[in-house]
Amino acid sequence: PEKHKKDFVPDTEIPLSLREAIAAFFIANAIRDLRGQKTKHRSMLINISRFIDVQERIRKIVDSYVRELQREIKNYYALGDDALKHEGIAFVKDVYDRYFLPLSDTALDGEKRFLWNQIQYALHEAVAPIVVRTVNGGNAAKSLNYDECEEEGLRIIAIGGFSLSRGLTLEGLCTSYFHRNSKMYDTLMQMGRWFGYRAHYADVCQVWMNETSAEWYEYISEA
Repeated sequence: PEKHKKDFVPDTEIPLSLREAIAAFFIANAIRDLRGQKTKHRSMLINISRFIDVQERIRKIVDSYVRELQREIKNYYALGDDALKHEGIAFVKDVYDRYFLPLSDTALDGEKRFLWNQIQYALHEAVAPIVVRTVNGGNAAKSLNYDECEEEGLRIIAIGGFSLSRGLTLEGLCTSYFHRNSKMYDTLMQMGRWFGYRAHYADVCQVWMNETSAEWYEYISEA
């Protein structure tokens, strides 16, 4: 629920929209690797709750799902078409078909497009380094250790609240999953800077939000 207290315990069943967003982040990582950007940082943002305790509970649920999907990709990605017999990889391909394939004929900055079989073979190496961390005022410097990962690039799913919406920069932000609602102009303007014109990966950037939030962004853009 949009309104909850710090003792709220989320359902361990991740909603379809969040699973799709995570799969989209996996695909974005593979595409960026195929484009020769292997050492570049890339991030996903999950902003669902302002409470640190709830953020940590969400982190555990998301981390479990991500690890499960990483394991399945590692075990079966090299099987060609047979890999699609496995639920997780088939799910990632479905997300590719729905949200990436329609863009394949659209030229954007001359960036190269890739077919599913190319992405499938790049998936394991692309997603194996992904970590899931909470990011808030108390641990941001430790969680977002971009400098320590300068050579290989940090790949992170960052779960947070106020800190993520009010100033912290996530390097290489590709995917944003936002459930919290705000009608305050200053907050909306801060969050609106998440995505600009990103050289060489603007086409893989995605924002996931509910209809109410989208309407408020439309309203403030008109204002």
